[in-house]
Amino acid sequence: MKSKRITRAVARLDTSNQRSLFDDGTDAVPMAAPPAEDHSASALRFEDPDPGLIRLNEVRLDTHLKRTGQHGALKVRELLASLDWSGFEQRYKACGRPPYAPRAMLGLILHGIMQGISSLRALENLARTDLGCMWVSGGILPDHSVIGRFIQRHEAELTGVFFDQLTAQVLRATGSGVSTVAGDGSLIEAAASRFNLMKAEALAQAIEQEQAPSPATDGTDVATDDKRQRRLTQLTEAQEVLQQRQAQRRAKGKPSDGLQINVQEPEAVLQPQKDKKRFAASYKPSVLANDIRVIVGQAVDPASEGAVVPDLLQQAQRHGSIETALFDAGYFSASVINAAAQHDIELLCPEGQSRGEDWNKTSEAYYPKSR
Repeated sequence: MKSKRITRAVARLDTSNQRSLFDDGTDAVPMAAPPAEDHSASALRFEDPDPGLIRLNEVRLDTHLKRTGQHGALKVRELLASLDWSGFEQRYKACGRPPYAPRAMLGLILHGIMQGISSLRALENLARTDLGCMWVSGGILPDHSVIGRFIQRHEAELTGVFFDQLTAQVLRATGSGVSTVAGDGSLIEAAASRFNLMKAEALAQAIEQEQAPSPATDGTDVATDDKRQRRLTQLTEAQEVLQQRQAQRRAKGKPSDGLQINVQEPEAVLQPQKDKKRFAASYKPSVLANDIRVIVGQAVDPASEGAVVPDLLQQAQRHGSIETALFDAGYFSASVINAAAQHDIELLCPEGQSRGEDWNKTSEAYYPKSR
């Protein structure tokens, strides 16, 4: 039996534009092009809540803080409101989800430091539980990773222009100056595993191993190739830093064969810790403070406390003239003496050792730090 061919009328749909929802017989009107996004600085939006909207038992949060004598948070927020935040804000784009306002993030970090808190996870918890922190930051609830990324993004601003701006405001608010300053340092262990320590020979072998073609891949595994390239770059940078340190030690007539470097953080230097029982990759930060303990200078060097003194003095002199500078024996060096003499500063710094033959030590025990 011969099949019968069925024919149907073909209807073509107008896909040029969205037609009217109702069949009113009108033609579709061409849609206008969406307005171009404004990426200028004026279009920036930040998540910056108003802490005045926070209530505690139907009482404004700032009123509660005043009643309980917590005036520090009120002063910090007032201080932050007087600062210029354009240097931070220009690092953000006008598109996407609004980020936390730099003023709110710095308020959280600064309030935490004033409480002796510097851990990222502890700062995250502080933002959720501390009433003073809620007033300073507006009640934002950033994750610890968000706080860490904020610090990394604005590292140069935090340690440069913003630090000077904040110091000037604090000195003005406290009515203090920089005529007398004192410096001290500490030792901070790097956030790097001790299993990444390498000597020059092991470092060279690791570089050769990464440079050699791997039989497991034929060049098509892009992820593996990228991982090996990053590892090779990391090892090469560590080797360059280690070679520089070896050359410096040889120039001083010291052996350099036993030097080690941490590949994760090549800037850190392997040095004894405060307990004198172990060595670890570390840094030596130093601060300069005035007579009421306002920090007017800060710097970090991998191994030398005295190397940063010229920079510390220069930072403090932006806020006035220094007459007297005090340092402990760990800073006694020619560079520190020259830096003080260059700026005509009276330097009070012990030598750290006795030179007379008639000097006798009264006790073999360590002189306690509390005395």
